[in-house]
Amino acid sequence: MDMDFGSSADMAKWPRLLELQRDRETLCVSEGVRRYKADVLAAQQRGEEVDTPPGIKLSVDILPGLERAIEKAQSEAVRALGTNSRPLWSGPILYLSAAKIAVITLRTVLGNDFQTKAQALAWGVANSIQLEREFELWRDAEKKKAKEDAEAVDVHGLMIRSIRKVNQRNAKDWMRKTQTWEPLRWTTEQRLSLGAACLQLLVWESNGFFEFITTTTPRYGRPHSQSTVRLTKIGRSFLDNQHEIVAEWRPWLTPMIVPPKRWERVLKENANV
Repeated sequence: MDMDFGSSADMAKWPRLLELQRDRETLCVSEGVRRYKADVLAAQQRGEEVDTPPGIKLSVDILPGLERAIEKAQSEAVRALGTNSRPLWSGPILYLSAAKIAVITLRTVLGNDFQTKAQALAWGVANSIQLEREFELWRDAEKKKAKEDAEAVDVHGLMIRSIRKVNQRNAKDWMRKTQTWEPLRWTTEQRLSLGAACLQLLVWESNGFFEFITTTTPRYGRPHSQSTVRLTKIGRSFLDNQHEIVAEWRPWLTPMIVPPKRWERVLKENANV
């Protein structure tokens, strides 16, 4: 880093400080990389890699196409209403917007350890979609109740003010305390069909980042097959490469040993290049 100490004679007095400054900046970058990698590992263990900068970038790349595919499936579901050939997922897929279903599907898959069975993933996707719709209906019912009765408490509003982050667990806890929560009655077959359809659309619209994989292992002397959805090598490499780039952008910030060069001088020098 170039520094400005005034005259060239002043600059000559401080070579050791400049060396120390460079060493400190190198150390700060290294410590920043170490800290970022620890944060990423913790996020992966919590199932929250999707919330890291590379995870957000991956979402931005995938979600538009996935949302369009879900909108198309919803249109097909509407056309199939009243017919005998409609799939089991055609009813539940209409309960939420395509954008929300896309986000739920991607977050569910990225939030697992990629060893979870595809059936369990499908169940998780469907349950999250159902809970999100129940939450919307409960929120609207609470607001309506408070609007119609001045003495009634809007429990949804109270929850938002009382907790830092709303998640599935605490949302369910709050909903169960009220009489306005009405659980949706979906059958097991409907849930699995909805979840499986969302997973299939994710794989199709992921630009090669996700895949279905089936592994066969012996169990009790017989082959046992297990399917799951996981990142492809391309998807994993994309995230890993992005993590390496982002790690360099987050150094530790410590007080400088020597003052920085004045900005107006830097701008003049760059203008002459």
